Amino acid sequence: MPKDAMRRALNWKPFLLFVAFLWTGAVAQPAQPPDNGWWQIVPGERVGRITSNTSEGQIIEIFGAENVRRADVGVGEGENIPGTIVYPNDPTKRLAILWKDEAQRKTPSEVRITGRSSLWRTNTGFSLGSTLRQIEKLNGKPFILTGFAWDYSGTIVDCNQGRLKDLGCIDPQDPSKQIQGRKILLRLMPDEATHATREYQAILGDRYFSSGHPAMQKLNPRVYEMIVFFAP
Repeated sequence: MPKDAMRRALNWKPFLLFVAFLWTGAVAQPAQPPDNGWWQIVPGERVGRITSNTSEGQIIEIFGAENVRRADVGVGEGENIPGTIVYPNDPTKRLAILWKDEAQRKTPSEVRITGRSSLWRTNTGFSLGSTLRQIEKLNGKPFILTGFAWDYSGTIVDCNQGRLKDLGCIDPQDPSKQIQGRKILLRLMPDEATHATREYQAILGDRYFSSGHPAMQKLNPRVYEMIVFFAP
């Protein structure tokens, strides 16, 4: 996929200081509620009860007016888009919704979940705070992600024909093309304390790396952002 086409979805700058402030060691996952689908993400289909046909009015009905707030959502490079925030005061539940129809606030285009840990979890078992090794195990094989410390830092770009097809798969003959569309985007970041290490310095920049790279395995970065897309 051409990098300019990935710009909005892949840019992490608005979240860097926030994540660096929070990322200070092992992440404790919040206690999980009963599995009734309320907190479950099915990429391309739904985030809990939010689907591609859900309006802001329905969001208010689902979550309660006290838990819904309108706000601009930073999407990178100084750009802000009108969105809707659910659970704005609870980081373990918070999510940001962007709309295809911004004027009417209906037809969600994507849902962004950012931070250290979250109750929102995919049907395949990962969430904020999940580690590279955990995702690799779920995928059944190493996946491909970008290096760190640049605009598209730590983004999974290719499931490498593993089980997690929703992460997207690129054409091995032409890495600018996708042969399996992405339904969820994950960004990972190692602990800030590792940034001065030899391993971190070995996996920087505008390059692709296997999750099986020895430095990736040792640093074992964690998911700090999930962006869920809805099918057209």
